[in-house]
Amino acid sequence: MSNTPTESLKNKLLIAMPALDDSPFAKAVAYIFEDNENGSMGVVINKPMDMNFASVLEHLKIPVDNPELKKLPVLRGGPVAREHGFIVHRGDNIGQGQVTDPINHIIISASKQDLITFPQNNFDKIIITLGYAGWGKGQLWEEIMNNDWLVAPLDPKILFDVPFEQRWAASAALLGLDFTRLAPDAGHA
Repeated sequence: MSNTPTESLKNKLLIAMPALDDSPFAKAVAYIFEDNENGSMGVVINKPMDMNFASVLEHLKIPVDNPELKKLPVLRGGPVAREHGFIVHRGDNIGQGQVTDPINHIIISASKQDLITFPQNNFDKIIITLGYAGWGKGQLWEEIMNNDWLVAPLDPKILFDVPFEQRWAASAALLGLDFTRLAPDAGHA
């Protein structure tokens, strides 16, 4: 894939390079759901927090009728607006959200109404995050050019099915990379 600033990063996976090991993005994989002339937004999809979806709903004073919601982890979506929740899911029910990837039927919502109605809906796949990652105009491309990030095509299996602790390596494998074999100070030739 050509990483030129004219190419959209929307619906791509952003993979933290090993050099980011001392940052909040160490071994992070982010799903980029917005990329335009103003900047980019995404949610980290492999950093579970010590809370579940039921506890988030209870905190918001939303009744929890489904005990399965205690099994649904909440992810640390990024360092921006950490109190703000996002639902990323697949399915036909859009709710208050927007379709970010029509090919894979991926929808993202930040609506409290969708949090209320979620337990009654049957989403095919879902992740819940608190916070997001955001980059100003040109900032993400600058970080990519500095070898902080790799860009991979979106694979919904990584987004929804691969265990969290395996998503970083699985995303790199989409590009034919094995980070265990990569020199820690890799850079431009």
